[in-house]
Amino acid sequence: MARHLLVAAPFYKGHHQRWSPLLDRLAEDPELAEHDILRWSYSIGETRGGYPLTDLSRGMSAAIHEKWETDGPYESITLMGHSLGGILSRQAYLFGAGVEPATAARHEWAQHVRRIVLFGSINRGLDWGKGSLSIRAIVLAAKVLPGQRAKIVRGILRGSSFMTNLRIQWIRHFASGAASLPEVVQVLGTRDSVVHRDDSNDVEQHGRAYLLELDRATHGNLVQVEWATDPDARYRLLLATLVGEIPAAAVSRSITGRRKVIFLTHGIRAFTHDWADRAERIVKARAPDVEVVKPTNGWFSALRFALPLTRKNHLRLFRDAYSETLARNPAAEFNYIGHSNGTYLLGQTLREVPGMRFKRAALAASVLPPSYPWRDREMGAQVEAVRADCASSDYPVGFLCGALNRLGMSDIGPAGVLSFDAPPTRFTRVAWHPGGHSSMLGEENLATLVEFALDEGDPVPAPGSTLLERPDPRLLRLMPWAGTIVLVAVVLLIGSIALFVAAPAAAGDGPDEMFRRAAIGTVALGFVLLLLDRM
Repeated sequence: MARHLLVAAPFYKGHHQRWSPLLDRLAEDPELAEHDILRWSYSIGETRGGYPLTDLSRGMSAAIHEKWETDGPYESITLMGHSLGGILSRQAYLFGAGVEPATAARHEWAQHVRRIVLFGSINRGLDWGKGSLSIRAIVLAAKVLPGQRAKIVRGILRGSSFMTNLRIQWIRHFASGAASLPEVVQVLGTRDSVVHRDDSNDVEQHGRAYLLELDRATHGNLVQVEWATDPDARYRLLLATLVGEIPAAAVSRSITGRRKVIFLTHGIRAFTHDWADRAERIVKARAPDVEVVKPTNGWFSALRFALPLTRKNHLRLFRDAYSETLARNPAAEFNYIGHSNGTYLLGQTLREVPGMRFKRAALAASVLPPSYPWRDREMGAQVEAVRADCASSDYPVGFLCGALNRLGMSDIGPAGVLSFDAPPTRFTRVAWHPGGHSSMLGEENLATLVEFALDEGDPVPAPGSTLLERPDPRLLRLMPWAGTIVLVAVVLLIGSIALFVAAPAAAGDGPDEMFRRAAIGTVALGFVLLLLDRM
């Protein structure tokens, strides 16, 4: 009976065509007489669920478990994955180790994984904005096309919920320092145009991880020893990487980082040089060792915020910033201050990435719905304490977010005016600041927000301050009609342009006049949208 197991997970297409020469040679090598090789393959077209990457990873974990039960047990297991196969191998290992919250069972085979070898694994996800033209074309098509293959591509984009959750759970699992943790080797070609070393900060953040570079290898031929200048030397190097001592050419680094991190995330129609820069100065004055992270989407108009696809596209940058910061600071406590759209980024990401955690979260002018399920976030240990600052005359939140919520966009709402229906147990509501959308970001109150986020108590404005007892009555009277007003305005705008364009046909004028009016109507609509985009 074989005492060891090698498991190979292939490239994006799911078959072992690129692996075959290497795997065939490993199978015939007398030094590996006591090794079984599991050539796990997959078909993306066979996945039927809404989460194909999760399904494929579970399938790989189940295949290893079946091999363990039928031909094992084994003294040691080596997982090796190429490109997407590396991502699936990592997630399959976490499933087997019982790290994923949705997985109740912990498989014995995972305790015997001695080494995980990643060949050009896309550990941070595809950065389609900086990739080759072919990568950009694939990602662009995946964004607009249906089907499982498109879901796979969207799932491996940098900052996707799948990639972010995988990286977070991986970092926390390996930060535990348990003796049974496997060694991890990222094998990277010097000519790889898809993956770079800095993409693997989450993999390399502990002392049992290594990087091995292969001279002149590309992303595609990384596992094809026959492409090397000296195929026999390349084979011996990979053989040692898989089952021997870690090659001397492999380098290792250990990352410890800071003990505390604070995120400062601005809202729409703002930049980081506004309140976030002022808050950073307060943080540095009180706690110089705290790392401050200020992810920004740049200027973000109210119109773009109102469009669901545009609004959700900005989630990826925030998720990627979180996982990268965690990779640099694997043992740190994370805290948060967000204003307006910054509160949406936090709330929506907590929903979609169960591994994300913040000890304290201060929400200013929240655009989340009042029904946001904070108790679920609390039960999942994603957040311990929340502070919400509300403004009395916050029309962007009360009117715009209230209108969009009433029009069916359940991910946003007027909590920045009405607060939350079911807040977490540790909840501080500071309401209502007199004024509009940014009225709580003055110097005095900003200092209390920083104190809260730094875990220096639950400070609130002192008694006798200017806080009001209720929101502006005019805003409260307007809010129930917000959805109707917005809907009527949109219908009137589109209807007016349609009537303007169709008028020549009703009057018996020729097609030239109708085309002229259509051009004028298109320009007018574009001008209106341009004005709205600057608001």
